[in-house]
Amino acid sequence: RVQALDGGADSFLVEPVEPEELVSNINALLRMRGAEDAYRRTSQALHENEDLFRQLAEAFADVVWIIDPAAHRFLFMSPSFEALWGRPADSVKQDPTCWLKWVTSDDRARLEAEWQSMLRDGRLDSEFQLERPNGEIREVHMRAFPVRGADGRCLRVAGICQDVTRHNRAERTLHNEERRKDEFLAMLAHELRNPLAPMRSAVDLLQQFSPSREDMFRARDIISRQLHHLTRLVDELLDVSRFNQGKITLRRDLVELRGALNTAVETVRPLLESRRHTLRLALPEQPLPVRGDMVRLTQIFANLLHNAAKFTPEGGQIAVEATASDGKVVVRVRDNGNGLSTDMQR
Repeated sequence: RVQALDGGADSFLVEPVEPEELVSNINALLRMRGAEDAYRRTSQALHENEDLFRQLAEAFADVVWIIDPAAHRFLFMSPSFEALWGRPADSVKQDPTCWLKWVTSDDRARLEAEWQSMLRDGRLDSEFQLERPNGEIREVHMRAFPVRGADGRCLRVAGICQDVTRHNRAERTLHNEERRKDEFLAMLAHELRNPLAPMRSAVDLLQQFSPSREDMFRARDIISRQLHHLTRLVDELLDVSRFNQGKITLRRDLVELRGALNTAVETVRPLLESRRHTLRLALPEQPLPVRGDMVRLTQIFANLLHNAAKFTPEGGQIAVEATASDGKVVVRVRDNGNGLSTDMQR
């Protein structure tokens, strides 16, 4: 019997044998063969699924990993780890916590605590910044979930690390653009409302039962001046829209810069006089020929003067100075107002 079993027999019967015993042995051998076939098929399917998982994980740009929380050992780390971290994946397989040293100091303590919590419950959802060997900072979103057995115990923890640097930067840029747009619209609404108030007062004056001739002339002047100002604001808004659409074409004509400056001063002079500002215009006697767009140059200087006149307290000092040297012309517009904050200057 021993020799037969050692020789490879799956069972052994001694004659004479009862039919029931023979049938039972045959059924046992059939069950054994069925179990062996099932195990072989299960093993083959498991290997095929493992190969499929590896192929999918290695094709992902995101980093896929699996860790044994009890042994605190990485069982799998996709090759994309090296592309994101800039370091070989074998380094974390040898030391599962070494990657925490590459997290920026601002996020390291928080992430260490979250990592220890993940080893207990298998769950993690966090964002952090890591520093690559070349000093580049990348933003990473890490998620993890538990893989439980039939008894509910956490056998493995599977996770994924996603590079969200470009997404976050785009989101921050969009947020800043939205904020700047809101600020621009608020400023625009304020600017457009300013000329409407005196125009409404002038209309109320004209709607009186019998306004005097002087009142009519004064109301007419107010409406004309404020309508001109309102038209200028709308034109500037349209210019911004055309500029953003790339529809503005700048000319490069030979123009006399003193003419642009004088025209800008005349455009803003009513505002200067109404606020009792003193303007000092210092231009050289010789011509100032430059290559440029006369309309846009005049608009630039008028905008600068208008801002200086509007945001300088009444009775202020405003100076415009033009100097020529080294083949270039420098124009300075100065005032004694409070000036713009750093954020508004941008």
